[in-house]
Amino acid sequence: MVVEFIDDHRARFGVQPICTVLGEHGCKIAQSTYYAARSRPPSARSISDAALLIEISRVHSDPKIGRGLYGARKVWHQLRREGVGGGPLHGRAVDGNRQPARDWSWQAVRDDEVGPGRGPAAGPR
Repeated sequence: MVVEFIDDHRARFGVQPICTVLGEHGCKIAQSTYYAARSRPPSARSISDAALLIEISRVHSDPKIGRGLYGARKVWHQLRREGVGGGPLHGRAVDGNRQPARDWSWQAVRDDEVGPGRGPAAGPR
């Protein structure tokens, strides 16, 4: 993610100044680390994620299968029927902009914790 950020801005600022500013703000990365990460071949996981994302998009948007209505669970079941690998959370992680997937729907929500500025992080009431 940091390497992608540097890639996006290196033409304007250069690698060394970006690494310096990132280091000042708690995200230390050396120039050599950046260049080593760029020269590395893609990992097997990233290759399989890209292939899985293509399959997820195909199932989700197919007018005869998903019709744009299938959620993560139904897409996963459809892919299993077709013999495409990957667990249910793996598909959510790949489809959700590579963010870790978490299913919080099982947790009870208390009424006094709902709303902006509410909950444990809000401090004393």
